[in-house]
Amino acid sequence: MEYEECSLDIDDHIHCRYCYKINCNYSKCKMIICTECSVPLHPCKLDDHLLLCSKARVPCPNASGGCPLVLRRERIGAHLENCCASVVFCAVQWNRRILSSFAKRKMKRIAKGLQIVDPRCRTDPAEIDVNAAIVDQEMLLESYRISRSERKRLSDFWNPFHPLMPLRVPLEPQKTFADVDSSDEENLMKEKLRKKRKSPFENCYLCKIDPASQHLHTLGNFIEQNDENVDVKVPAIKISLIPAFYEQRKLYIDIVREHLSSFVRKAENLSCYRIGIIVYTFYCNENFRRNEYSEHYKLCHMEADEYIGRCPMYIDGCPFFYFKKSPKWGSLSFSQYLSCVVHCPPEMFSIIPYTGMSLSELPEDVLYEILRYLDSGSLRCLAATNHRLRNLCFKNFASSAMVHIKWAKSETGNWSEKCFVSISSYV
Repeated sequence: MEYEECSLDIDDHIHCRYCYKINCNYSKCKMIICTECSVPLHPCKLDDHLLLCSKARVPCPNASGGCPLVLRRERIGAHLENCCASVVFCAVQWNRRILSSFAKRKMKRIAKGLQIVDPRCRTDPAEIDVNAAIVDQEMLLESYRISRSERKRLSDFWNPFHPLMPLRVPLEPQKTFADVDSSDEENLMKEKLRKKRKSPFENCYLCKIDPASQHLHTLGNFIEQNDENVDVKVPAIKISLIPAFYEQRKLYIDIVREHLSSFVRKAENLSCYRIGIIVYTFYCNENFRRNEYSEHYKLCHMEADEYIGRCPMYIDGCPFFYFKKSPKWGSLSFSQYLSCVVHCPPEMFSIIPYTGMSLSELPEDVLYEILRYLDSGSLRCLAATNHRLRNLCFKNFASSAMVHIKWAKSETGNWSEKCFVSISSYV
């Protein structure tokens, strides 16, 4: 815009401060028209007007987060609902109990390579609870392959025995392991057992005053010690330390997820700890677009424990299960690649003629017509097949992807923004 007739003297613009006329004839600052919204105003007010103009083109408020879109200010509200850089981090937590102290020791020996077990049989994707427990157990096995000092460093007040899973920082696993178990809970159990075996009256006040005297409680202790020296043959009872259901599936943690408060300390205050059962805490640790988060929360957290119902005798090995909830169209299953619950359409048994051409060899316009019916989770799986389909997914369907910042650690130990990463969520 040209402002040849606009005065440069500040005193000449006192009139403009209070002017509200559309057809003002003030000669020292003649009216102009805003090119965006066609509102007449004095040129000295144009910069301030563009900060509020509803028709002005401005970058997205999430431009620093990776959104490249430039749009009119009046459309920002509608755009933010579907903005690719409007990403929500899911920090929902859940808890799983170890089956027994024996199961914990066995799981740690397997993680360290000190015990070899047979490979797990293929599980049915419809068993959502079992597959979800397998994913959580694999994270625990990975955590037990790092040194105990690193695990203690990542622990906090609410989770003193084991850090929050998955680990916040990727660590290198150990090369060799010793066949010992020196976890905090084991040490505390040994200390409690040692105190229990001590004399309950070793700090007796009367014994300290008159050590030569003999009291009734000391007589009882001597008699108890003599009884302990007598060998009593007790018939051996064969007890299965791991239930048959879990032994068949090579599981050592409970398939039932618990939801303890994140502000409850998972330590001696829990009643299950008295029998040697500790509680592990997991959190989702996934990013989602803001318009997809509600669907993810409902599918994977709010209703995750209500999909599968089992026989009351399942712990003894009964494999029967049924769906307590199911969609009207299709079915629900667990995706090993996405590690979450997904919706599967019903199988179509119509015969399609095969021409010898694979999906990746189809023309781009044909692929575009196919891909536009897929959700973001299906696009994420399809993009992992080959480079051509990956480029096609992010070239034509970038609006359905999400963008977040990738951080890089410098040599000085500081973190800085490296680039923007575009990826599809699995909802």
